[in-house]
Formats: sequence, C-alpha cells, structure tokens
Amino acid sequence: AGATLVYSGNITSAQLVAGNWVTITLDTPFNYASDNLMVLVETNATGGGNEGSTGKNFRRTLLADNKFQSWNADTNPPTGTGTLNLSRTNVQLDFGSAASNDVGVSAASFGSPIKIISAGKGYNLDATVKNFGSTTQNVVPVYYTVNGGSPIGPVSTVGPIVQNATENVVFSGGNAFVPLTAGAYVLKVYTALGGDANAANDTTTLNLNVLDKVSSFPYVMDFTVATGWTVTGGNVWSLFPATNPDGVAADPAAIAQFYNIGSGVTLVLRSPEMDFSGMSNPVLDFYVAYRTYTGLETDTIKVMVSTDGGVTFNPASTPYNKTWDTDPSLATLPPTGGGFIPAAATDWRHE
Repeated sequence: AGATLVYSGNITSAQLVAGNWVTITLDTPFNYASDNLMVLVETNATGGGNEGSTGKNFRRTLLADNKFQSWNADTNPPTGTGTLNLSRTNVQLDFGSAASNDVGVSAASFGSPIKIISAGKGYNLDATVKNFGSTTQNVVPVYYTVNGGSPIGPVSTVGPIVQNATENVVFSGGNAFVPLTAGAYVLKVYTALGGDANAANDTTTLNLNVLDKVSSFPYVMDFTVATGWTVTGGNVWSLFPATNPDGVAADPAAIAQFYNIGSGVTLVLRSPEMDFSGMSNPVLDFYVAYRTYTGLETDTIKVMVSTDGGVTFNPASTPYNKTWDTDPSLATLPPTGGGFIPAAATDWRHE
C-alpha cells in the first residue's frame, strides 16, 4: 500500500546478458523528493513458476544490515512477513530534472476493478490526470478510444494542478462508455496537452470483458458452461465433476473447496447481471450439497443481491443464510474426515 507503480512489462531473455545492467525505462516518472527510497519488484510466473533456484540470478551487494526483504509462494500471492537478508540486489538509478510540461492519465476506472460491465448500458468513466512536469497546469484535454476507434471527448481539467498533483475528470452523458455487444474491449484514456514533453506517460489502458445481461426468463444455469459467471475473493469456486441432483455422474457443478483453505475467507460466486424490469416477483431456487469437516467447522452460504454491478451486496428480500449449526442446517450429509464431492442424487437438497 502506498507504492507508486512505475513499470509493468516483461524483461526478455535478450536483455539478460552476464555482467551487464538491465535498463528499464519507467512507464511513469517518479518524483523523488527526499527521505528513504524503497524499490519494490513483483514477478508473477503463475502456478509453481517457471524457474528454480538454479535459474538466472542478479548480482547482489553484502551490506552491514538488512536492506533486502523477499516473499515467494506458489499459486497464490504470498502473505505475512518476508525474509530479511543482508545481501541486497544491485539497483542503479538515473535521476534527472522534471520536464516543464508533462501530464498524463495515471489511472482510469469505472469505480471498482471488480465491477461487472454489461452490454447495452452506459457507464461513467473516471480518469485521473497527473502533472509530472514542473509547470502548473490548468485546462488539459482528456480523450479515450474504444478498440482503436475515433476519440471520445474531450473532457478537460479545470486546474490548477501543481507538480505531482492530480485532478479527476469524468466521462459521462454523451461521453459515457456504452458497449453495445458482449466481448473484449480495449480502452485507451489519454491527455492531449500541447507541447507535452513525454508522450510515454500520457495513456492508461483498460482491458475489459463486457458480459451479456440476462433478460429472458426462466433462466437456468447447470454450470456445464458457466457463461457470464464470475468470482471474487479467490479462486476456490470452481467447476468440478459431481453426481448431479438427477443422479447423473460426472456432471459439472459449482463447488467451493473450503476443505483446502483456512478460516475467515469470504468467496463470492456472482451471476451475470439480470434485468428484472419485466417481472413483478422474481424467485430464485437452487440445489445445494454440503457436509462439514469432522471438526464441525461452520461454513456459511448466503444469497445476496447487488444493484451496482457486483461491487457491494445486501441480503435478499427473503434472507437465505445457512450454516452447519443453524436450524434448519445447511448440511445435507453428516460430517466427514476428508474433502466432499457429491456422489449421489440424495446428497443434494432443493432450496
């Protein structure tokens, strides 16, 4: 928290030459004023990584006290306290004077990175304009493009924006983002200041997956292909073969593998956005199968409703909140000493 992202990209094998420095040009200039400087580097090769301890190494310098800390983990991002080391990776910094006129879009969003974006709706686009230069700026035009199309805007800042300060602008109304169909979208949000000395930091790119709304009912999801369904909070929700409520074996079901994770984790399985404008009393029903561990751990399932694209949730009008020890219980089978996958139609209960 509190760190400034200045570079995101891939270092190619051609850049790794023994005995030579690897030069990285920052995407965003960093204004160093005073005090200690912390350099944070994150690499993500997914899963179990792609190199072991005998892979490529960077030169280090042995110091009198700990100036280096590292974290590593497979599959999920590491947490907790890192490992301290006296041996610090060598870093060479190049300092220079800030340009006089240099602005750019440092961030852009639709309010939340987990918000579901649906086709056929309009969304306000928020952009943060930062002044990287030494001259105070006032009116800075900001545009965005969709999949390389014609520029939309401008929406301009008002100012004054002093060096390293920011101002937010909002693309709304006729400038709002309105995806007509589902699919992948690339939005490029950028400043267009005359005489800008550094075009490299003008633009922020958003990659979106726009989903279809559900507006035809009755709607049935058997999770053979979970089109439009998403998860937040972790990847413990998954599709896994199980015996379904009709007794059919090896049929995909949405399964939350609580057996493999620690306590205190909240995992959200989100449906696509649903348009109930033509319905007066929508009703949800589903099948559930659950058994707790022999330690009588109390897992919970809640049915919640969101009206802001899956960012925040409130209880449904008819609350559903069951655990192993509620009455009636969430459990459909007695406790077990191992993981649980439904193996018979009787493992399920209709809710």
